[in-house]
Amino acid sequence: METILVTGGAGYIGSHVVREFLKKNYQVKVVDNLSTGHLGRLKGLEIEFHQFGIEEEKKFLDVLDGVDGLVHLAGSKSVEESMYKPEKYIWNNFFGTSTILKCLRMQSIKSFVFSSSSSVYYPKPQGKLIESDLCQPISPYGYSKLLSEKIIEYVTGSLKISSVCLRYFNVIGAEKSSLQDTSDFNLIPKTINRLRNGLLPVINGQDYETSDGTCVRDYVDVRDIARGHVNAYEHSSTQQINEIFNLGSGHGFSAKEILDEIFKILQVETKVEVNARRPGDPPSLVSEISKAKNLLSWEPKYSLKEMIESSVDPFSRLG
Repeated sequence: METILVTGGAGYIGSHVVREFLKKNYQVKVVDNLSTGHLGRLKGLEIEFHQFGIEEEKKFLDVLDGVDGLVHLAGSKSVEESMYKPEKYIWNNFFGTSTILKCLRMQSIKSFVFSSSSSVYYPKPQGKLIESDLCQPISPYGYSKLLSEKIIEYVTGSLKISSVCLRYFNVIGAEKSSLQDTSDFNLIPKTINRLRNGLLPVINGQDYETSDGTCVRDYVDVRDIARGHVNAYEHSSTQQINEIFNLGSGHGFSAKEILDEIFKILQVETKVEVNARRPGDPPSLVSEISKAKNLLSWEPKYSLKEMIESSVDPFSRLG
């Protein structure tokens, strides 16, 4: 039985990835410093858990012993926050990844799967983004992910280790309510929290060159993202590759469309507060996912309605 190490495995996305590997009968180790992760997300799972930061090199080396594959999700992940805390993102994302790669020189694994982001791309005013499109991030967060991709390519190549970088688009949904996204930086949990506190939902920017003036994003279910990690590991663990894949739905929805769907599901009527654009927010990010379909045998299963319903439960009655 193969052993997978998941960094950031107590996080929103990480806990779903851990569950998906367990379903496929892998043994799983988790490293998480619990700065944003929650141990409750892993309750009842047969895993080996270690609480420390990925910058702790000696501890990380010890945990790597006997590991076949490494799935790296640990890091900071808000475009908005990165605009005023850029040093945090370079340190946590790039230097954290560099420490892990340094450890790989002393412990052998089959494959390294990295959690990257659509934020690495230079935004297209229209059309879908493919993996070969221009990467010129407009936020420190995106830049930290692109730097990490590059160093992963160089180091794993020199070590003859397979690597896969998965560029997520906007991840939503949940397997169950205890695993929901709770980040107030993200549109759906932020909207739910504001409604529960008697505040108006917020749209940042209504003057973009899109169909309704609000940002357009590609939303993909976290359960589909979790399957993508398993497929990526299984694709890369038997051959020497260095590949990048988009993981999205292939469809764009505006912020207004997302809010309208939330209001419909919750059966609420409310006005919306419109703020200025946020620095670092591109007008549109939509994925082309043909490469993942063809090489990873992966495609999303969940509709927008299903994703949002799983994101707002158990908040269906705001009271």
